[in-house]
Amino acid sequence: MKSFTLTVIFLFFLTAVKPQVSIMQSDMPDVDDTFRISSADLLQLDTTLLKLDSTGANYYWDYSWLVRDNQRVDTFYSPWFLNLVYNYYFTNPFDQDHFSTYALHVPDMDFGGGMYQFQLTDVYDFYRETSGGYYNVGFGAKINGIPQGFPYDPTDEIYDFVVEYGNTTTSYSYWEAEAPSGMFGIDFTYGRKMTRKNYADGWGMLITPADTFNVLRIKSVMEITDTVYNDSIGFGYGFDRPDLIHYKWLSKNSGVPVLLVEAEDAMLGPAVNRIEYYDPWINPIGFDEIAAQENGRLILYPNPASGKTIFVKNTLGILAGDDLQYEIHDFTGKTVSAGKVTCHLTNTFVVDCQALGAGIYSVAITDNQHNYGRGKLVVPGK
Repeated sequence: MKSFTLTVIFLFFLTAVKPQVSIMQSDMPDVDDTFRISSADLLQLDTTLLKLDSTGANYYWDYSWLVRDNQRVDTFYSPWFLNLVYNYYFTNPFDQDHFSTYALHVPDMDFGGGMYQFQLTDVYDFYRETSGGYYNVGFGAKINGIPQGFPYDPTDEIYDFVVEYGNTTTSYSYWEAEAPSGMFGIDFTYGRKMTRKNYADGWGMLITPADTFNVLRIKSVMEITDTVYNDSIGFGYGFDRPDLIHYKWLSKNSGVPVLLVEAEDAMLGPAVNRIEYYDPWINPIGFDEIAAQENGRLILYPNPASGKTIFVKNTLGILAGDDLQYEIHDFTGKTVSAGKVTCHLTNTFVVDCQALGAGIYSVAITDNQHNYGRGKLVVPGK
């Protein structure tokens, strides 16, 4: 009896506890990798559900409720095929600290204000990965149409490999740019120094609108001070910016965070200004948008699924007794389940989902008159 009890306890932990995730160089991107990234609609954000301070060991984060706003594709370029000016700074074999592995095109950036304001366009961030860490070594950009390189000295260490639950690291970085004379004819140098503090404060399972992942969460707090130096009169000053906080969930071999929440430190708590997640769906728009563009929309409940079946309420005008065909697709578009159902008097029908693993699925139905509807189904981990 004792042996049997120990066996049951062992099997329980074997199935209930997910393996811890550690992040290393092999989990970073490679040259020519592309990643489809979706941004969440902050206007439809329920901040009470964010719970950014909720974390720990073997934790379960459910962000399946995020609503997609737009989507982009990030590509990691070989630095050798970019501007020759950038090559000078970031592919110099005699400067290994800034010898980059790849570059990522990022949005234009505005700095300063008033008479000390300038814009950087056509911006590329340059990254270096080694077995010991992952670094942002600087960026290249155009000022007044002229490309320039801006190396970080020291470089910004984003991850110190191997990253494991409980790790804490601190790194420092600095860059400066000689800004061109603006409308006031003032020459000045703009600089930024940053202290990055990383806390690997949780691991477990994460569910997003795209999929379910085993993850390690890293909270990065960035303390930023900007400096302005007026070259004409030999005077400068510095000013602190609100702390920038990145909450990142990383998965093995994902290349990029599968979820990123960016916030600024504020009096009433972190003020969220960006949420984005890895979204490998081939179709560039989400289920909700697809449904609105089709003939109808499906309402699935319970959702996330909590049993062997789900009820589907249609808004297609399908009559009770009508026969329907349904298909369930995974995030790659593969059909994982299909069959026929009959619409009930309550304008609903029942779909068997007991064979589905944890993840995000698309449920599609058609009737004999070719009416079509689609809905999103979330199946949590068992």
